[in-house]
Amino acid sequence: MDHWNITLFICFRKKIFRRIRTKGSQRERKISAKEIFEMSYKNDQVAIKVVNENAMLIGIGLANLITIFAPEIIVIGGGMAEADESYLNLIRESAFANSLENCRSEVKLERAHLGSRAAILGAAYYSLTRLAGKTI
Repeated sequence: MDHWNITLFICFRKKIFRRIRTKGSQRERKISAKEIFEMSYKNDQVAIKVVNENAMLIGIGLANLITIFAPEIIVIGGGMAEADESYLNLIRESAFANSLENCRSEVKLERAHLGSRAAILGAAYYSLTRLAGKTI
């Protein structure tokens, strides 16, 4: 089977900042994604609604990739990888509910072991490899 290397960049923090502000939060300062997750774990209803909505939308985006490419695995990295397992389960539910059954039957959605450091370490590795005159 051919292997596909697909990188999906999602501008997560900026979108969730806007959502949290428009859904009634009284905060004046910028809120990090980590803080929003922590607020949702403490049963802040606005944060819970925003996190659930975000997970549903990410899942729909991943469902499109699943339906088009039928990958074996999708690795969730960045700040999303550092969220609670319940958030990843919401993404899985949405992705699998919105993709074709024959495309999703073998797909695994997993958390990146490097979490939010995955992208920077991958970029550094790629840069050093290219500087050494090699190709990946």
